[in-house]
Amino acid sequence: MNKFTISVLTTLMLGASLSSAMADDGMKGMDMSNMPAGTSMSAGSMHGMDMGNMKMKASSDAKVAHGVGVIKSIDTQTKMIVLNHQAIKELNWPPMSMGFKVADPKLLDGLKAGQKVNFELTAQGTKEVMTAITLVK
Repeated sequence: MNKFTISVLTTLMLGASLSSAMADDGMKGMDMSNMPAGTSMSAGSMHGMDMGNMKMKASSDAKVAHGVGVIKSIDTQTKMIVLNHQAIKELNWPPMSMGFKVADPKLLDGLKAGQKVNFELTAQGTKEVMTAITLVK
């Protein structure tokens, strides 16, 4: 390797190390004393760590969306409802069939496949939870 290539590689490695060190700033206040030396910071390696001091930021990207659909199926065990719904403008979704978790299993009481419903979703990132559902009369 020539000196230029070595210089470029060294600069890239230093930059990666610095950005990695800067990313760890969100872990201030966490007790790392039980973490074995040389352990990587994967989710599996964090088993047994005290997360009591970790503060979660309130998310401001949660959206409430409204839709109309027909119930295809209900699974009370998994708290899921599958709907064939119309377009949902708030989420830029076309009409489709898909399953949703319900925030409260009581939302499914008295509902059955084939019924038309209005519903409300709380969407945060790529996760949507059904927070309200009513029959269309």
